[in-house]
Amino acid sequence: MEPVAATNHPIAIRPAGAIHHDLSSLLRDGRVLAGEVLKTLNGGGLLIGIGRHRVPAQTHLKLDPGHHFLFQVERNGDQFLLRILGGGGESDLVRFLRQVIGDDRPIGELLSELAARVRAELERPGSNLEGLRRILAGLEGHVFRPGDGGAELGALLERAGWKYEAALLAAALRGGDPAAVAALSNDLKAELLRVLAELHDGPLREAVARALAGIEAEQLLNLARHHTGEPLVFSFPLPDGGAWTTAQLLVYPRGEHEQDGDAEWSEEDGVQRLVLGVSFTHTGPVRADLMLTDELLTARVLVTRPELAQRLQADFPALAERIPAGGRAVKLLAGVGEAEDVEVRSNPLDMQLFRDNHLMDVSG
Repeated sequence: MEPVAATNHPIAIRPAGAIHHDLSSLLRDGRVLAGEVLKTLNGGGLLIGIGRHRVPAQTHLKLDPGHHFLFQVERNGDQFLLRILGGGGESDLVRFLRQVIGDDRPIGELLSELAARVRAELERPGSNLEGLRRILAGLEGHVFRPGDGGAELGALLERAGWKYEAALLAAALRGGDPAAVAALSNDLKAELLRVLAELHDGPLREAVARALAGIEAEQLLNLARHHTGEPLVFSFPLPDGGAWTTAQLLVYPRGEHEQDGDAEWSEEDGVQRLVLGVSFTHTGPVRADLMLTDELLTARVLVTRPELAQRLQADFPALAERIPAGGRAVKLLAGVGEAEDVEVRSNPLDMQLFRDNHLMDVSG
């Protein structure tokens, strides 16, 4: 396959064989992605990393191993061109990430802190009771409640703030379509921005700003995860006693799995894997690994207490009948593990970008 001729620092991909389906789906025309030079090859070639994929390439540039870059895909049939954008655009992403890394806190903790601050303001003489009650009701509307199902969770994640800018652009392109604008008004980030603009300086405004910073940190961190092919992390609050805890949903690229030695969880093309983790005051950490194929939904739930695992296993037959699996068979398993195996962590410092770049800005 001959590379497409181009200028402006082209890197033309010349695969040794046909590009497999996952990579072809990733390299959609016009898409902007991140790449890394992994090694140089004989004859002026390179091996570049695009997420979890390794791709042989040819270029006129001299690029050394470890070089990071942003590129835009240009596709013509079965020919691909990766056009570098600027000179090392990835450093911009790393710089922005350094600025927000300290703001990455669990959304349940941030919203619970904000709700507590609102309730304290409600007790203060002379407060704007109507406005404060409206803020509190808005926050409570973004909490996943017992009895809610998949449709409610999907709607909650859609308006959790991480798609706000994209929805805002879509509404503008539609000429301010009333339905699009109405949907935007229910977005968590939009609500917090509106409240921030209405408040005077003080502890309540600072709590709103911290919640906004947490959402924006998650947005940028997921952008970095997407560029390197790591699982995306979506957080949402859940009731936990008198406060809110945070559930984390990890969405892996389709077909990608961790190797744990269990044949039942072996890698299979087209399998979608998700991991849901949460920790409640009275149960401790709970982890659910879900695998979805065209025929089967399998969920393995891990906890740290044997009596809790027994209770879950006893409840699973009734639960399996209630799960809307789209005609798939449902298999539910419960197990006991050590705390370090049950807890779902999404430490930003473990991300590929921070493994390849200094967390501290040492350019000065």
